[in-house]
Formats: sequence, structure tokens, C-alpha cells
Amino acid sequence: VGLAVAIAADRLGWLRRVTDRGAALPPSTYLALVLAVTVAVRVAAILVFPLEPKMDDEQFHRYAVNMLAGDGYGSPGHRAFFPPGMAFVLTGWYWLVGPSVLAGKLLQVAFSVLLVWQTWATSRIYLAEAQARLAGWLVALMPTLVFYTATLGYEILLGLIFVLVCRLADSLLAGEFLPS
Repeated sequence: VGLAVAIAADRLGWLRRVTDRGAALPPSTYLALVLAVTVAVRVAAILVFPLEPKMDDEQFHRYAVNMLAGDGYGSPGHRAFFPPGMAFVLTGWYWLVGPSVLAGKLLQVAFSVLLVWQTWATSRIYLAEAQARLAGWLVALMPTLVFYTATLGYEILLGLIFVLVCRLADSLLAGEFLPS
């Protein structure tokens, strides 16, 4: 559906008009604007949909709180039931700011900001500036990513890691990190 909308928008000239107008902004202004919108939309989602952690998210939160209390990872009899990544990330974050669900959601906002920024920065390597900016806007406003901010899931962090690995792989293939 997204591809069909993009093709239709391109055929009707809408995509070119939007990207041409967006390309007129200096990169720093674009980045400030898209990141401000990213934060605003995600904070609104957290406030409008005050979800309590359920299922996996509840486990990540509980395991993080347990680790802060010195009880170790997991629960008795289920030490390796969930992959520990998000629980470990939450433990470090809770150690800094205190263990609360709201703190975890604010960490999701921070990951979202980094994801939008790195999507734009990575897209600039392969695409024209206007299309890279459009990629940033799509990640900033994608409903799935916006609503995942209101949870304590790993999806946003996983997306960020994926984009960063792509940038690192591109840099390695270009020989930028190899000794000369």
C-alpha cells in the first residue's frame, strides 16, 4: 500500500513538489524540525495512550527492576525465557533515572529521535537530499513506530541498531575504518 501511494504521488507530481519544497530548508533546520515533530508526536502518543506494560514489555520492565534490586536476570525457573537485550538496556537507564514505566517510554522517545536522525543521515549516502528528508519524515510519522514509543518493546531499538549496522557496513566496505 505504501509503495502504491508513493508511486501514485510521484505520477501526480505531489512527491516532487513536497521534496522540492523540503530541499529548500538548510539541513540543520530540516533536522531540528523533523526531530521536534518526532518528539511531539511520540510524547502525544504516550499521553493519549497511557499503556501499562503487558506481555513482553511487562517482563522487560520487571526483569530490569529485579536486576536493579540485585535479584539477577529473569524469574525463578525462567532465567533465559526472554532475550536479555531490552531488559539490560532498561536496567542501565533505570539506574540513571529511576525505575518507572514513564522513564522507559522516554527512553523510547530518545531512541526514536536517534532512529529518525540516523535514517536521514544514512539515506543521504544513497539518495538525493530531498528523498533522504522524505525518508526521515516517513520514519518520524510512521504510526507503527509512533505507537511503539508508548510501549517498552525492543522494536525501535532494533530499528536503530539495524540502521547503524547498515551505516557501519557501508563505511567498512568503503574502507573508511580500515587501517591504511
